[in-house]
Amino acid sequence: LAGARTASDRIAGFRVRLLMLLGRNRLAEAVALAKDLLRLLGIDLSPRTRTHQDLAAIARIKWRLRGHSAESLAALPRMTDPNALMALEIMSSVLTSTFMAEPRFFPVLIAEMLRLTLDRGAAIVSPEVVALCGMLSMAALRDLEDARRLVDAAHAMIEPCDALHKRHRVLMVEAIFVSPWTRPLHE
Repeated sequence: LAGARTASDRIAGFRVRLLMLLGRNRLAEAVALAKDLLRLLGIDLSPRTRTHQDLAAIARIKWRLRGHSAESLAALPRMTDPNALMALEIMSSVLTSTFMAEPRFFPVLIAEMLRLTLDRGAAIVSPEVVALCGMLSMAALRDLEDARRLVDAAHAMIEPCDALHKRHRVLMVEAIFVSPWTRPLHE
C-alpha cells in the first residue's frame, strides 16, 4: 500500500486485505475496514452504532421507498458512477459479516446501499438490497404487506440489473424471512 499512487490504488489494496479478513473469519475487523474504505469514497458511516441508530435507519428506508412500485424500481437507470459502484461492492462484501458481528449496524448499511441505489441508479446488488429492506420491514416493523411488496420488487429488478447470478440471494431472503409469514405453507 505504500506504493499506491491514487486513492483507487489504495482502495484496491485494502480490498485485498478485506477479502483476507473475511477468509479468516475476522468479521468485526472486516466490517471496521469496510467502514474505513467507504470513508475514502466519501461515505462516512460512524465507527460505532449509536443507540437507536438502527431504528432510524429502518425509518429512512421506509421513507425512501414510499411510493416506489416494483415497476419504478425495475426501471431505475443503471448505476455508472465508479465510486458508487465500488462502495456498493464493498458494502455487499460485508453484509453477512455485519449481520453477524455488528447486527445493529446492519440496517444502517442497508439504508446506505438503498440510498446509493435510489440516488445513483441500480447495480447488480440492488435487487438483494431491496429484498433485505423487505426483511427489515418484516423483522423490525412486522409489516407483512410491505415485506412482500419489496421482495416482489426485488424479483422484478433482477433481470434489468443483470443480476440473474445473484437471484439466489433474493430467493434466500424471501424463503427465510418473508414467505413463512406471507404465504400459506402449501405454496
